[in-house]
Amino acid sequence: MLRGLIYYAVLLPPAKLPMERVVTNFDDYLESAQRWMLGRLIVPVARLGEFEEAAGSLLPREAHAAWRLSALLPPADSPTTRDLSGAFREIQNFNLRHGSAELGFAQIETAEVRCSCCDSIHELGKLAPVGLKTFVELATDESLEDHVAAVVQHRDRLHAKIRTGGITEDLIPPAEAIAHFIECCVQTGLPFKATAGLHHPIRARYPLTYERNPDQAMMHGFLNLLMATGGLLLQRLSLAEATTLLREVDPATITLDPQAGWRWEGL
Repeated sequence: MLRGLIYYAVLLPPAKLPMERVVTNFDDYLESAQRWMLGRLIVPVARLGEFEEAAGSLLPREAHAAWRLSALLPPADSPTTRDLSGAFREIQNFNLRHGSAELGFAQIETAEVRCSCCDSIHELGKLAPVGLKTFVELATDESLEDHVAAVVQHRDRLHAKIRTGGITEDLIPPAEAIAHFIECCVQTGLPFKATAGLHHPIRARYPLTYERNPDQAMMHGFLNLLMATGGLLLQRLSLAEATTLLREVDPATITLDPQAGWRWEGL
């Protein structure tokens, strides 16, 4: 369940590491005993050139070892589509350049973009290349169901994404909103990605940043989210029960039985 789960997103807040440190770390982690849980390296499209310059000598010369990337696109709600169409071209050109040993193997497998209206989602569905999994970040507000329905219309190219945290407490959505998002995706069979704030397995109070004496907040756990999603998908949890599981803070209530699988004692 945890294989490839952890994306490496430290170019972004709260870590905001320099590119040289990021690529060196990623290269080291790919050689570590924990590499089985390491997912894609996240790089904004606007910084792909910087990435290539920093990672050039580190990229593998064998295709099976290609670095796997996810690219952050400019918001889809900009006044024109030129930024998005240009970003998609950059991704395709990057993959062509790094599809051979000459410059080292690396492939952008997924893209991520924020949308706030149905029109932007439909435009994105026309622009996104087939074969590139594009995750659309949706707001967990009253428009959620309409936006999920819009993404579903382009399900051959688009998937959903939810932001579950941030560097300030107000950016952390309540458990009810996350459960509603999961339910919408499950009911429509829409794959989704959850990002930001899921730095720990179990919900608890954690520091919001890596600064000295940072503010703390109640942050969601990735194990809570995985189990709530599984419960809704298998119809073993109601929406209310999934919401309660998302709020669970006691690790002792979540166990792994070799025969029965993952269990939550709160059910």
